[in-house]
Amino acid sequence: MLAIILILNLFVVFVNSNNEKRLVLHSEFDIAQEFANVNNKIVNLTTVIAEKEKEIISVNAKLNELTAAKDKEIEALKKAFEENKGCGSTYVRWGRTTCATNGTELVYSGFMASSSHGTTGGGSNYLCISPDPQWSYYDESIESLAKLKGVEYQFYAHYADGAAKFFGHNVLDDDATCAVCHCRRGSSLMIPGRTDCYNGWTKEYSGYLVSEYDNYAHESEFICLDDRPESVVGGHDNDDESVLYFVEASCGKSLECPPYINGREITCVVCTK
Repeated sequence: MLAIILILNLFVVFVNSNNEKRLVLHSEFDIAQEFANVNNKIVNLTTVIAEKEKEIISVNAKLNELTAAKDKEIEALKKAFEENKGCGSTYVRWGRTTCATNGTELVYSGFMASSSHGTTGGGSNYLCISPDPQWSYYDESIESLAKLKGVEYQFYAHYADGAAKFFGHNVLDDDATCAVCHCRRGSSLMIPGRTDCYNGWTKEYSGYLVSEYDNYAHESEFICLDDRPESVVGGHDNDDESVLYFVEASCGKSLECPPYINGREITCVVCTK
């Protein structure tokens, strides 16, 4: 376009009174001056464009910096929300000293304890007691009338191999361990009769439903014993103070068989959500 303008500027058309036309050639000075003006405009425009490009680069850099900071903040908020969603929950993994490797953390590992099977009173629930107790005021000269005993794997009628077919090794008369576990998921649930959780729940561990012996005077709760139980180191004495037995299905007027089968050991699973 500039070339066309320059060419047109080389000639000026004059019309005389006789309607005759003459072409007058510009001088070399005029042409040089016109070139100089155009070059100055080009230089000025180039400078403006360069400055605008610098401004654009600077604005883009700030925008990228702000975007990265905002993305980082969003990710941190998402992580904090996931980690603190709900209030979390705790459960006891009976028979083990570790917790599941699915984001669950170990609070402590300890020993199973309860009242003796020979008593008619005392607590009926199982406890996972700490391995490093702390004491407040005590008086060993006075006998308290509630006692806490250790718990051992018994499994009467499975003496031949100490229930190794169920647990992978002989656990007869071994003292039982336990682990208190904490996960970020807000609810925990033990489901009897299952080895897997229902949809939407996370499996923590599975095993067998166990309790005290039916014919003992002392009652206990039902708990889910891990299917690969550990034992307290050195705890192999046959004390029989508080003991664990398999729970099996007993078909009658109330328990539906099927789906349950008479005499079959009941499984269990602990799930979180």
